[in-house]
Amino acid sequence: MTDENVLRLAVQTFRGTANLALVSALVKQRVPAVGLSGIDGSTLTLRKRPPVDVGGKMVDFGFVGDAVNVNADLILSLIEADYVPALCSLGADMDGQVLNINADTMACELAVGLNAEKLIFITDKPGILHDQKDESSIYSVLDAKDIERLKSEGVISGGMLPKVTAALGALKRGVSRVHILGADEDDALLEETFTNQGCGTMITLSREAE
Repeated sequence: MTDENVLRLAVQTFRGTANLALVSALVKQRVPAVGLSGIDGSTLTLRKRPPVDVGGKMVDFGFVGDAVNVNADLILSLIEADYVPALCSLGADMDGQVLNINADTMACELAVGLNAEKLIFITDKPGILHDQKDESSIYSVLDAKDIERLKSEGVISGGMLPKVTAALGALKRGVSRVHILGADEDDALLEETFTNQGCGTMITLSREAE
């Protein structure tokens, strides 16, 4: 839930300190990054989430939005001009009201809107783990059926749930592969993308389609 105070802090943090810190880190590595939010260029139009009945009690999510449209023009223009867009997870409704959105969900929406071949999540885990205490127990390849089974078994839980939910949503809407990688491993992105064995977890809609 996001009330007015939380939204104010989210704007200050996401669009302010956090986005600036990310862009600064990229610029330090000679990456021509541009800091944005989903509001810029009407990139991500949201609709305020309506109250939901949970156990007989209506829950109001406040200033939380669900995506209704992605306009990829600004992002594509920046990419074509050799800039790297760095977006924070804020959008707005048709009246310009700023709304909060889960970052994993936003990544899914942008991947679909950009007709991306792959969506890559960088996380605090090296991938989806069979044993949460053993970071070497990585599932290398999973499909949608595997994901549902692991969710029901409680193997996938906590902060990994919104990521796999977003992953399945992206796969069902045209993204071919989703990868989950660890932020602490050197060259994880290169290894996952350009080697056969990879280093994280690759998720596909169906193993038969591979």
